[in-house]
Amino acid sequence: MAESVDAGDSAARAFAAQLRALPTGLQVHVLCGLALAYSGRGPDALTEAERGLALQAPTPAGRESFAYAYLNYVAARTALPVGDRDCALGWLAEARRARHFASPAWLRVDPSWAPIRTDRLFVALFAAPVVTR
Repeated sequence: MAESVDAGDSAARAFAAQLRALPTGLQVHVLCGLALAYSGRGPDALTEAERGLALQAPTPAGRESFAYAYLNYVAARTALPVGDRDCALGWLAEARRARHFASPAWLRVDPSWAPIRTDRLFVALFAAPVVTR
């Protein structure tokens, strides 16, 4: 576990340096959030993920892009080590709605999702077909 925290700290410092150079880098904000989550800085992690997602173009096309879907998937992974099931499920649902490539089969075997795998909302998320707006 200490190795994860050390790696998370190192990555968070690197992403912070990138954000000083490019403060509107939405992907960097979300990835910094994931690094902060692994370093044990939960509230900061969620703030960075939210900040990155807020920078996404608020157009219908922007909300259907691969990048938008992927960043919501990463944000959901950020919420897992922090212990925020609601955020994880909400962001994962948005990634699914935007047609993120991760298959239900992959999410069932990826150990990252173990904390919510049996949650009824997680199960329901993949039981129904994807509905787009």
